[in-house]
Amino acid sequence: MPHMGTFTIKVNGYEVSASTPADAAELLRELSKGGKASDILPPMNAAQKDLFQKNPRKTGTTSIIGGDELEPMKPEQASMTLEFLKAIRDGGATGVTAPVLMKVLGVTAPKAIGSKSATINKIIKQVGLADSRVYTNPKTANGRIWRPARRMNEAIQLIEKRLDAALMH
Repeated sequence: MPHMGTFTIKVNGYEVSASTPADAAELLRELSKGGKASDILPPMNAAQKDLFQKNPRKTGTTSIIGGDELEPMKPEQASMTLEFLKAIRDGGATGVTAPVLMKVLGVTAPKAIGSKSATINKIIKQVGLADSRVYTNPKTANGRIWRPARRMNEAIQLIEKRLDAALMH
């Protein structure tokens, strides 16, 4: 069974494991002993080709394939991210203000939310989502408001799943 951070594909009855899809494709090319990858790899559709590119286009779809998505998730960062996202989700369409999130994140200045959001956005990216699909934080006359976006619940579920897996090891 592959460990976290390993990408495994099955081709013609053989399992090939590597750290990235590109590494798996390269391994298959080498295994073909100088032949073309198409000798062992079935034809790929456009979506599959995107997975093998170094910088796949951002589609907003859930993916566990790619650069940072395979990086181990730090439990304390994942927990902070979950608290942040749940506070925004619980704020509903009305949203939450900086003072609410400052309390959730344990910071004393609104600008500190921005510092923490870099880590939060990294965790969101690690589960294959774009932060703009998870929450929005537009400027208003009264300051920024954070509101849930379409994939908020999905992000929470994915992070909880990864956090549970990280804590089991």
